[in-house]
Amino acid sequence: MVNLRFSFVILFIVFMYTNSGFAKSSKRVCENKTMRISCSSGRVIQIRRAMYGRYSISYCGWNIFQGRCHSHSRRSLHEVKLRCQNKRSCSVSAVNGVFGDPCFGTRKYLEVDYYCRNLPVDGGYTKWNIQRCSRTCGGGTKTFTRTCTSSSPKFGGKNCEMLGPATFTKACNSEPCPVKGGYSKWGNYGVCSVKCGGGMQSRRRTCTNPSPRYGGLDCTRLGSSSSTQACNQHACAILLKRVCQDKTLQIKCAPGYIVRIRDALYGRTSKAYCGWRFYYSKRCRSHSSVSQTANMCNNKRTCSVPARNKVYGNPCFGTHKYLEVKYSCEPKTTVLQLKRVCQDKTMTINCGRKRIHIKSASYGRTSRTYCGYKFFHRSNCHVKSSSRAVKSRCENKNRCIVNASNKVFGNPCLFTSKYLEVSYTCK
Repeated sequence: MVNLRFSFVILFIVFMYTNSGFAKSSKRVCENKTMRISCSSGRVIQIRRAMYGRYSISYCGWNIFQGRCHSHSRRSLHEVKLRCQNKRSCSVSAVNGVFGDPCFGTRKYLEVDYYCRNLPVDGGYTKWNIQRCSRTCGGGTKTFTRTCTSSSPKFGGKNCEMLGPATFTKACNSEPCPVKGGYSKWGNYGVCSVKCGGGMQSRRRTCTNPSPRYGGLDCTRLGSSSSTQACNQHACAILLKRVCQDKTLQIKCAPGYIVRIRDALYGRTSKAYCGWRFYYSKRCRSHSSVSQTANMCNNKRTCSVPARNKVYGNPCFGTHKYLEVKYSCEPKTTVLQLKRVCQDKTMTINCGRKRIHIKSASYGRTSRTYCGYKFFHRSNCHVKSSSRAVKSRCENKNRCIVNASNKVFGNPCLFTSKYLEVSYTCK
């Protein structure tokens, strides 16, 4: 049992020695011959000893006349290493011209001890493993690492330190971080756009708290930079002007405002004005007073209205009359519009995105000018509830349709061709 174990140990030692690359080999060639040494793939020659001369009578035709000699050991070893060391194969000529002649007249030989060892394998790094930058902006670092495992150093090969460091850091994303914009506080509301009749006033805020920088988002994501609110919604004051017959009434509004006729009277309803006489009528009125005055003044900043029978007709023959006008100066933004359609037609009012506001409406006839007037037609009739009927269909709507018919408004004057007249604004 002991011998068996010993045999295994001997075999293991022999195996390790044989495969370690240090198994000794020897070669010998006679003088004037060439020695060839080679190793298998992946191995190189390592010279241990070299001798050129003669030590033994056993080789290369020794006779009694030949002595023993050898080239100086250092020269023999030097010359062989020069030609073979660390090579896979080599050739060495055993001649005096290489080694010198250590014993003249004696036939010599070259004897070399060597072994084949594995080629050194230097260590090799893997590819760089690059970590993400520690910050997306504002200056961070990223680390580069690699390991010496692409090839491990073997057989005396160099380790990876000769190839540089295994890790290093580098600055990254040094550009400043984006700064999102933020609004300042709202400023105060400004002056109202009008003094009456419904205006607007606005306020603003700025994108400076903070200001957007370095590609940061602006403030539009947070809403508008301005806001508006209604102001001075109270109705504009109604003014009154009066002139006697055959005079001209002048109406003038301030810049930015336009005339809106509220009521008009051409005739006489009072003794107080324009030289009344006892024989004058005091209950006469032209039915075209409002429409004629509105046609001359509505939506204008200034207007001139002649108080004459030629304009309004003569509602009371032989009576000295006057023109009395009630009006207001409305903001120009609320333009008063007038539409008229004949009886049994359809009126369409459209304010788009704005809303309709009815100012006045009249169904009947107060003028001889429109819709086929005949001599037997009356020109002084209208339905008092006209405005109410139109408002019920149109007020605060974007669009509406009104039929100009007796069925809707009633019949204020039999056998007379009528029309519907509507004044309105879009707000």
